[in-house]
Amino acid sequence: MISLSWEQRKLSEYLDVSNEKNTEDIFTKQDVLSVSGDFGIVNQIEFQGRSFAGASVSNYGVVHTGDVVYTKSPLNSNPYGIIKTNKGKPGIVSTLYAVYHPKENVDPAFVQTYFEQHARMNNYMHPLVNKGAKNDMKVSSENALKGDVIFPSVDEQRQIVALFGKVDSLLTLHQRKEVCSELVSVLLCFQCFFRHTLFLLTKYTVKCVSDIIYTCKLNQFLSLILSIATIEHSRFPCINGITHGIQRTAKNYLKMR
Repeated sequence: MISLSWEQRKLSEYLDVSNEKNTEDIFTKQDVLSVSGDFGIVNQIEFQGRSFAGASVSNYGVVHTGDVVYTKSPLNSNPYGIIKTNKGKPGIVSTLYAVYHPKENVDPAFVQTYFEQHARMNNYMHPLVNKGAKNDMKVSSENALKGDVIFPSVDEQRQIVALFGKVDSLLTLHQRKEVCSELVSVLLCFQCFFRHTLFLLTKYTVKCVSDIIYTCKLNQFLSLILSIATIEHSRFPCINGITHGIQRTAKNYLKMR
């Protein structure tokens, strides 16, 4: 049985700033990484077709598998940058990126999951960032960790990551990108800000959704999500916006089947 204990702490209690540089040139331009809002941390050449690194990459930061990276480049949906976890091979990033090592009390994949929702990412970084005249981010690696986050225990973090990993696999398999992205976003908001329903969703998933997930019956999975949202909407009117979002998204997808 999972705990309902979610604690508000500074992000610095979960991540340490990494100052490791590629001073011995162990990594080359072939190992430069880019951070994408849609695809996470990826090899720059494989993703963009070429390297944009300068003549030397000796001052680039080293990113190990499991490290967390904050990019200070603004995106349309994330004007204060994004936070992603390196789930692939080790590599290097330019000095425009902040690199962090996860502590033992955090699953690094959960950090990315937590910040996937645009509103949460933007609300977290907004008070910490000063934008320069050229729209660049004026925030140090240390200051980027001074905001508050609400995380569960590391065991619960792993369960949440596993759950959303299965959902992502189903959504990719069934190729309903627009509706599915909305569903994932709503679910993230739902589980991170409403503890009781996180418990319900995880409990249902453990007891009766595993077969649905593994047999790829997405319509049954969404029907279950719709049922949970409907129950919670009737019991807790204060979360109307969230449950309406889940109900609308699930219904839209089920109509497409």
